[in-house]
Amino acid sequence: MAEMDKYGTVGEVLEDLHEVSTFNHLVRRSGLIVTLDGEGPFTVFAPTNAAFDRLPERAIGAVVNEPGRLEQVMAYHVATGRYLADDLGDGAELPTLSGLTLSVILAEPGPWVGGSRVVRKDIGADNGVVHLVDAVMFPS
Repeated sequence: MAEMDKYGTVGEVLEDLHEVSTFNHLVRRSGLIVTLDGEGPFTVFAPTNAAFDRLPERAIGAVVNEPGRLEQVMAYHVATGRYLADDLGDGAELPTLSGLTLSVILAEPGPWVGGSRVVRKDIGADNGVVHLVDAVMFPS
């Protein structure tokens, strides 16, 4: 069952959820927050802090310090449109703000999006929805 819409924007959802504070910080640092506080709709696949903790430190350093890379990686976690968990069909390709697509696979205990598992779903906002995922996704 979807959680009640209790936020104005997906940006406010990210700000409120402690378990995605690293992603929230990087979204703000990248400037993507301006977009996420806009009209939308957006579907954000927000990696948990634990997902960031599993990355080698040099991986995050490379993303943060390479010009344009942070923006590209953050935009890859945002699909254009509002996709609730029940809308994520097996084999679907979701367009992202990065210009690339995320592939959906329905498998237990999924769904899986872009190779990461959705661990909390359907956190509603006026301009979209947020799902928490267990891995940081990197566009290839």
